[in-house]
Amino acid sequence: MTSIRLACCLISVVAIQAAWSKPTCTAQDVQGNYAFQADGTVLVPETPITGPFMRQGYFIADGAGRVNASTLAVYNGINFGQEVYGGTYTVTADCSIELKLFIPAPINANATFKGTVANDGEDVMFMLMSTESKQAPAITTVLGHGRRQKVRQCTAKDITGDYRVEVNGWFGLTVGTATQQRFLGRVHADGVKAITASFVKSIGGTITEENTTGTYTVSYDCTFAMSFVLDNAPTILRGSLIGGGAEAFVVLNPQGLPVMHPAFGPIVINGVVATGTMVQQSNSNADH
Repeated sequence: MTSIRLACCLISVVAIQAAWSKPTCTAQDVQGNYAFQADGTVLVPETPITGPFMRQGYFIADGAGRVNASTLAVYNGINFGQEVYGGTYTVTADCSIELKLFIPAPINANATFKGTVANDGEDVMFMLMSTESKQAPAITTVLGHGRRQKVRQCTAKDITGDYRVEVNGWFGLTVGTATQQRFLGRVHADGVKAITASFVKSIGGTITEENTTGTYTVSYDCTFAMSFVLDNAPTILRGSLIGGGAEAFVVLNPQGLPVMHPAFGPIVINGVVATGTMVQQSNSNADH
């Protein structure tokens, strides 16, 4: 009897370990609104879009294999604006995900992405695997990151209190030698429209500090824009809220110069590719 009991115990332990070691995911785990950000480098030789890349916005997954996205796309400092597109996705039991999306300008082709799902669908990461475009094959280091928003509509009140902001990237990509810059700062939002901010900046390795003030707006889709002045230049920090507003993906997205490009049509040259995060420090409305 002792041997039988021991054998039963061992079988139970093995079964429990097997259950713990094997994640089980389905398309239903990837469902809802997700803040989205992608960055990396396009490495296609001898094209205007070769260089640093960023995409920021949100996507909506229906839990049944359909996905729609609205994102801002900037290739090597060339801003292609807000793009709306969609496609399909599949999720396997080991929590792998594959997306097939039609990517708008300048790719204008179907693309396949593969990645992983984590935290019960709260977090999704994927990389570009292939495209059907001969002009823009999948030669990149681009990685996309989605985080569930948990709310369907947002207002200015969702950005209230003190936030740490970090942004890292390249400036001057289309106007000569590009300079690497990094910002780390604190932004205080009043829950209505006004912000005060302080930043430590590294511009090509030179460290400075600057205080500024500005305004912000929040759209119903939980994207936002903060406008202020840094280095005597108008600056716009755009983002997409994560969760209930405690975090966000952010990018620097100045207005730039609208032009007509022979290969692309209407675009905006702003020379900036810089991405980062915003994390709430407190939700107090009190002045500090």
